[in-house]
Amino acid sequence: MLSTISYRIITGIVAVCNWLRLVRWQVSGIDNLPARTSGMILVCNHLEWHDIPLIGWGLPVAYQPWWFAKHDLRDGWWYGWWVKRMPIIPVRRGQRDRDAVHHAIAAVKNGAVLVVFPEGTWDYSGKLLPAKSGASRIAIHTGAPIVPMAIVGNHISPWGKSRQLIIGKPFFAPSLATDHTLTASDIAQLTTTIMVHIAQLLPPEYHGYYAPMVAAQQDTTKEQ
Repeated sequence: MLSTISYRIITGIVAVCNWLRLVRWQVSGIDNLPARTSGMILVCNHLEWHDIPLIGWGLPVAYQPWWFAKHDLRDGWWYGWWVKRMPIIPVRRGQRDRDAVHHAIAAVKNGAVLVVFPEGTWDYSGKLLPAKSGASRIAIHTGAPIVPMAIVGNHISPWGKSRQLIIGKPFFAPSLATDHTLTASDIAQLTTTIMVHIAQLLPPEYHGYYAPMVAAQQDTTKEQ
């Protein structure tokens, strides 16, 4: 209950800021969101801290998201209380936090809308960085739809700047046979697929690390 109230307060503040033109944020592709009947994984590029309020504001209320957040944010003297009451999965940065991944898998299986920034951090150039494998592992273990999203626009300051949240069409992780042992190659392949879907929503100059993969995908499409 407290998480819903906090969420609506924050998105309400963002809506007022947008109305006053203190920020100039837009969202497109809401119709691409899967029906809110089960869990899903929303994957997005990461530009700055204000990606979080932009996504929270841009999603319909029924899609109130879960997030990964640094474990030590729970210890903040003024925001720790709030963080502990939001649908947040604490994660220990700089290491493979299996507990966080298992928590996320359970949340998605229970119907959560989970937002993941696969890059795990941001670069001030706005270009895509090599992604971590968490989103792929969660998708494979849950079978949930993966929804690519992209944030386009000014990535340095949110104030008075134009930014757009673009929601792409969902897709699913490839089905694996029940006797198939999950390999590093399976994870890496899906991680690349996820990032290519995100990149295809971005202008070419922001494809970054995944520019060659996007180009290869476009060449394959042309040949078909």
